[in-house]
Amino acid sequence: MAIKRPKKAKIVPTEKQKMAVVAMVENGGNKGKALKSVGYSDAMCKTPNKVLESEGYKEARKPVLEQLESLRQQYIDQAVKTAAEASSGDSMRGVDIITKNIQLLGGGATERVENRIDGIEYIIPGGDKS
Repeated sequence: MAIKRPKKAKIVPTEKQKMAVVAMVENGGNKGKALKSVGYSDAMCKTPNKVLESEGYKEARKPVLEQLESLRQQYIDQAVKTAAEASSGDSMRGVDIITKNIQLLGGGATERVENRIDGIEYIIPGGDKS
């Protein structure tokens, strides 16, 4: 007879964690401000990763990330259809904004400041070549 392993308990996010996910998008990724707006304490707002790295928060963000990814795909599809028109720029801005929100909620970097291009001064007109 095989021994059955206990099932992992389903993670159920709190209402506050669900509201924090939405607040992160609405506050443009300002973690402390987002948490404060949904009622977290000042102490928790100073160390927001305690909330943002919790299993409940990670579970709460899944449906929002899915919605954002779907919306991003709609913007991409629209940009492809209207590539020759001025509105394709609006669609691409929408893609950029939604991508940033996906990166923020998913814990990814929103910029690549560590990337460096050696020799860029030789490519940019008027760059310092000394």
